[in-house]
Amino acid sequence: MLEYERSFLASRILLDKFNANLIISGAFGLFKEEAVVNVGGYHAGCVGEDMELIMKLHAYYRSNRLPYQIKYAYNAVCWTQAPERLRDLLKQRKRWHIGLMQSMLGHRSVVTKGSYLYYLFYELLSPFVELVGLLVTLLAYAFNLLSLRYVLTLFLVYALFGSMLTVISFITRNYLSSVRVRAADILKAFLLCIPENILIRFILAWTRILAIFFWRGKKTRWGEIKRKKIDYNQAA
Repeated sequence: MLEYERSFLASRILLDKFNANLIISGAFGLFKEEAVVNVGGYHAGCVGEDMELIMKLHAYYRSNRLPYQIKYAYNAVCWTQAPERLRDLLKQRKRWHIGLMQSMLGHRSVVTKGSYLYYLFYELLSPFVELVGLLVTLLAYAFNLLSLRYVLTLFLVYALFGSMLTVISFITRNYLSSVRVRAADILKAFLLCIPENILIRFILAWTRILAIFFWRGKKTRWGEIKRKKIDYNQAA
């Protein structure tokens, strides 16, 4: 949940300022019918059909020099089901990364667009950047080319900054939803950032790397995720 909040209330709001969002999540999308028909609708052969549709819309309206906006409605209230088990979370992220790669390979014509480069390096290739960075750090330490104190300090600052961004996003979302947040909730959100930065982040990065190497055999298959029955009356 914290990861969702950070993603929606940080990068997407920033990209929205430049009409540069390349994805509106499938569960939260609302489009003009004419616009979707103009670009041929969803692509059934892409597992990331929500992103692929947005990229087609950008390409179509920009190439035809037509005025348009694809906006992120940060104050909309939508419901979706996130994975409840780690196994299902890994399946979801594998599918997301395959869909990201399919969409970007299929729309290289927008390569000059700033958001395309952002998604290319910060999303698609980021797990490789993290892996290379980790390997270089370990090699540098093994050959006494590294100050362990400096690295730990840098990592601590990075983790603290990421945790602050996560907690701010969490508080902002609840404020926009008029939900009362207790001090204990803020502390819990901050503490949960620790295992996310130390463990979950690297597990997901490795999953995304594997997705890039083994995507062709399952490029049109979503896979199965176990759903949990939710009492929406109680949740509301």
